[in-house]
Amino acid sequence: MKPGSDPVSPELREGIALLAAYLLSSGRRLLEETPGYALYRLLEGARRALELLETAGEATPDLVAVRSQLDGVVFGPPADRDFATLLDNLCAGLVTALTQPDTAAEPAP
Repeated sequence: MKPGSDPVSPELREGIALLAAYLLSSGRRLLEETPGYALYRLLEGARRALELLETAGEATPDLVAVRSQLDGVVFGPPADRDFATLLDNLCAGLVTALTQPDTAAEPAP
C-alpha cells in the first residue's frame, strides 16, 4: 500500500483472501478432476475478481458487463459453447474496460 492511500476495507481483504483460497484449492482439485472443469474454474475465478471490484465500488460499466457475461456462463444452464470465441470476446471486453478512462461510479452526494 502506498503511503497516504486509503486502507483496504475488511470486506475487500476477506474477499481477496477467499478468491486466493478458491484459486489455490481449484488448482489442487484439477489434479484429480476431469480436465473440462479447469475452464469453468478459471471463469469463476475471473468472475469473483470482477465481483470484488464491483462490491468495492471500483467497477466501471465495462467491467460490470464482462462480469455479467461470466455470470451467464457460470450460473447458466450447461450448453454446447464455442469457448474459444467466448474467451476471445471476454478478453476483448476486459481490454476495453482496462483501456478506457476511469468511469467508476462516484458516490452520490
